[in-house]
Amino acid sequence: TMLESSTSSGEVTCSEAPSVVANSTLKCAQGSCQATCDPGFYLAAGTGVLRCALKSSTSSGRAAALWQGRYECRNMSCPAPQAVDGAQPSPSCKSGLADGGVCLPVCQQSTATAMGVWHCSMGKYVLQPACAAAGVALESQQAMQSAVSFTALMTGNQSAEELQSSPEFWATWESSITASICNPAAGASQTRCSVKVTSVTVLAAGRRLRAHGSPRVLTAAALVRIEFEILVTSVYEANAYAQALTGSGMEGFKNKFAHALRSASVDASVEDMAVETPAVVQMYRASTAMQSTTLPPTDNRTKRTVASSAIKLRVAAVYSLCFSLLFVSLIG
Repeated sequence: TMLESSTSSGEVTCSEAPSVVANSTLKCAQGSCQATCDPGFYLAAGTGVLRCALKSSTSSGRAAALWQGRYECRNMSCPAPQAVDGAQPSPSCKSGLADGGVCLPVCQQSTATAMGVWHCSMGKYVLQPACAAAGVALESQQAMQSAVSFTALMTGNQSAEELQSSPEFWATWESSITASICNPAAGASQTRCSVKVTSVTVLAAGRRLRAHGSPRVLTAAALVRIEFEILVTSVYEANAYAQALTGSGMEGFKNKFAHALRSASVDASVEDMAVETPAVVQMYRASTAMQSTTLPPTDNRTKRTVASSAIKLRVAAVYSLCFSLLFVSLIG
């Protein structure tokens, strides 16, 4: 972590140097800083740009020259895989995987059949396996996963804990992200686009002096991270959603998300929003349409059906790896 230089702009001067996040370097000039992640790390959230600009001070409530923007550098390697759907990682994977590494699953039940692998890509497992018990069919599913983090300033009586645990807020997060990313998304299935919030975490909480209005009072403030996913059926559909979260679409998403929260009458405003680079994750789940009745072991039809299903699912595992690589190349 290092700050090479700092030069204020001609119009605004920040009295303090910008904060440098872990595993990164900042190079600053003319009131703007560009972050570079250390070797082995990548820019996982935000644009990596910080700017010196007028902003409400957290201590005085008056406008002050402060650094704006948020970014995150994340390790490209993956931690040890976690057991999922009856599949445990083999002993050789328990220390984690390097970027591009693969881990084979071991079924907890000796009679179960393993499908898929763990595949590490840019710090995330983009392939996840499962174990199918006898007579249970699996089907592959793809989901585009991302996260958004921001500072929430509560203008009402809500607490930071409510942002994380309240069912009403969870519903609001889902509807606001859905409105921001699903309409429009060229090439995506608008009729089925639905966001599922998988976790809400309050990373930090405190009090902040409200800059506007009378009287000026302290209000609750929290740094919130929301993880979410959208089920997709093709790499093109995933790419359509990803375009709303990356590049030029990122600013549009931020504005739509903030507007959706206001439209939902949420007594909170958002600042310093950062969007995590989206990824497509391939997983296996028990099929509701393909459940089969177990026939006697001597029935040759059962043997042929099981063998055929195993071949198809292994082919799907290979396809899913190509699917993820193609997605990365399209948004890269």
